[in-house]
Amino acid sequence: MSAMGIAVFAVLFGFSMILIACSLLIIAWKLMRQVNERLDRPIRERLAHLPSAVALTDDAPAPPRSGRARRVARDMVVDATGALSGPSRDRTVAWLERHGYVDETIRTLRLPTNRSWRRAEAAALLGRMGSRKAAPALAKGLLDGRYRVRDACATALGRVATQAEVPALITAVERRRVPRGLLSGGLLNLDAAADPALIACLRHPDAPTRDLVARVLGMRRSTRAVPALMVALEDADPDVRRHAILAIAEIAANEPVTVDPEPLFRLAVADEAIVRAAAATGLGQILGDGAGRVLTGMTRDPDYWVSYRAAESLCRLPSGDEFGWRVLCDHDDTPGAHRAKAACLEWLERTGGIERRVAAILDAGNDDALVETLQVLEGVGSRAWADLLGAPAAGGVA
Repeated sequence: MSAMGIAVFAVLFGFSMILIACSLLIIAWKLMRQVNERLDRPIRERLAHLPSAVALTDDAPAPPRSGRARRVARDMVVDATGALSGPSRDRTVAWLERHGYVDETIRTLRLPTNRSWRRAEAAALLGRMGSRKAAPALAKGLLDGRYRVRDACATALGRVATQAEVPALITAVERRRVPRGLLSGGLLNLDAAADPALIACLRHPDAPTRDLVARVLGMRRSTRAVPALMVALEDADPDVRRHAILAIAEIAANEPVTVDPEPLFRLAVADEAIVRAAAATGLGQILGDGAGRVLTGMTRDPDYWVSYRAAESLCRLPSGDEFGWRVLCDHDDTPGAHRAKAACLEWLERTGGIERRVAAILDAGNDDALVETLQVLEGVGSRAWADLLGAPAAGGVA
């Protein structure tokens, strides 16, 4: 056999051995799991009353002291904890802390000699336990050398983090060694007492960190963050400015806010396209009808998404039907005006704005206004015009 043939045979043989070894490991794991489930079953039946006793009473029985029964009792109570809330959840968490389960799992996470998968399992278990006592250990785990441990700690912190863990979470964001989505989940689920610490992070020297914090403050709908977010509208990074205005809009959509409109108007007309698009999306939510004049001007923006979103936001205003109709009546024939008319027409048709206008004119008996309205609808190719006249629709808006 030639040297090439021997090499090919060796590669194929090695590959086959790897496949066989992996298959044997999977089979062994499944067999072990089945054996464990069979051994756990009688213990679960014997302790079936335990989760309800822990959740409903303050003097629940203690778990078995050691061995498989102790681990099964823990798993049963932890499984129940995820479906509970209020006092019942507080009782289960206190029970887990009182009987040493939380401390045992923290030691497993902290012990560097444990394999990474075991530390990651411990972090995930601490998150499911829901004990605030585990938060410092999980925050330290964000610096672990293994990515699976860092990710598990970030996920678990989303369930148990407190204000004290804000610096650790922000440091993890800055170092970019944990997915931003996991870290934002941890920041998002902090209690309201953490808002001042998060607001202070809008001055962080790292722009992506400021960007993530602005997003999180918007999702948290923190009214206390509005003044700092208004300052962030002057940030040197366009992504921070963009998410600052979107965060203010998210807050304003749920709680009334009072802000100086001038910084918002400056972003709407003199910033980068991504920031102008964010302004077009958020101005109406923040200022209501007070944004109508600026949004009307933005409908002619040279950027497609800016003009389209401005037109759509215009129609969402409390007086949106009137603003949208003004755009349809505009005699401007530029591409930007065509895009704006198309967006307004689509919105008004979808929400019944045109039908409401025509019905109001008919109720008033104003024939001149009806003729003018039909002419405008014909010019923009509205389906409503075709329905009203019983004729096929004219050519649509370009």
